[in-house]
Amino acid sequence: MVVNVVQDELDSLQKRVFKRFRRSESRARAFEYVSWMVGAEREVLTEVPPRTAADDMQRLLDRASWDIDGVRDDVRDHVIDRLGHRRGLLMIGEMALGQSCVRSSGVERCQTSTGDIGICQIGVFLVYAGRWGHAVIDRELHLPESGICESAQCPIVGIPDGMEPANKPMLVQGMLERAFAGGVPFAWVTADEVYGQGVLLQTWLEQHDTPYVLMIRGIDEVRTRDGRRARVDHLINGVAPHQWRRPPEDLGVYQSRHYSWTRVPIRNAWPPRRGQWLLAGRAIIDPDRISYYLCYGRRSTTLTELATVAGSRCRLDECLQQGNNEAGLSQVSAGTRRAWYAHTTLSMLGLAGLASANARVLEEYSGQTAFDSEKSSGLSQEFVE
Repeated sequence: MVVNVVQDELDSLQKRVFKRFRRSESRARAFEYVSWMVGAEREVLTEVPPRTAADDMQRLLDRASWDIDGVRDDVRDHVIDRLGHRRGLLMIGEMALGQSCVRSSGVERCQTSTGDIGICQIGVFLVYAGRWGHAVIDRELHLPESGICESAQCPIVGIPDGMEPANKPMLVQGMLERAFAGGVPFAWVTADEVYGQGVLLQTWLEQHDTPYVLMIRGIDEVRTRDGRRARVDHLINGVAPHQWRRPPEDLGVYQSRHYSWTRVPIRNAWPPRRGQWLLAGRAIIDPDRISYYLCYGRRSTTLTELATVAGSRCRLDECLQQGNNEAGLSQVSAGTRRAWYAHTTLSMLGLAGLASANARVLEEYSGQTAFDSEKSSGLSQEFVE
């Protein structure tokens, strides 16, 4: 049954993106590629590689005429149709994809998803977490200054002449703008400390009146209510023991349940009906392990809601790992910039099919959704001392 549901969802996606391919051969090859990536690990859709030769697949990624960004938008719309909910989360993360060729587009030395240090391409991803599941809805290739090649080499790896590197917050802003324009329903934006510690993304989100929970470091500084600057960890160390709250044992979000939480109001000029806080989560079994977050949202936002959003970030890691293991997100050596976007977009399509199929199975066998259930979301529950 599950195999049939997955195939039904992939067929639905194929119909949705039909118009994005100018030639039927490219369209057929693209879905052979997707079926191969999805089936390679799970062995549910195909047991052998696609019939097309490797050079045909490379042509699909490098030169075939199809609208890559149009497919990206169709995948996003499909995910929202299946998973969308007003309490959804937009989660920002990145993954280092190992490369064997130093002449690939956007390479830099970093730690890969396997923990090894090597030549990588850094993908920045926007993940949507809705009531039934989660999936990647946008992607950008980070192009560091070291990844801008000599003028003679730029055409080889597909980097336009004179292209300037964009920092990661700028890439994130572009993805969020597309999500906003596409009518994606969501309640919060969340990201890890790579994006939380800079003021650029914080300022941009506040200018767009977008609630956020952004992870930061303990050594970062914030402006307090009395206007002075203070280190984050020093502020939290000053919180009285009775101000830490533990969530109820049956709270649905795993990470929230295993931490105690507190928050401190920050900044002295709140916008009308809005609030800004420093949130901290302390591991119950290891009190020395504390996570810190900058938060912006409705002034009536509760500690419970902030902690639930912060704890839900584990879904980001889970989604990217699923994309890696089940949809071939890192299973290609993309030498050119276009090939990276083409492969990643088709991987997103495969992951969207798997997520949609899982959502259908959950919907059939579950009486309620994680986001519809007040018990699962924790948005209506009180913390206990």
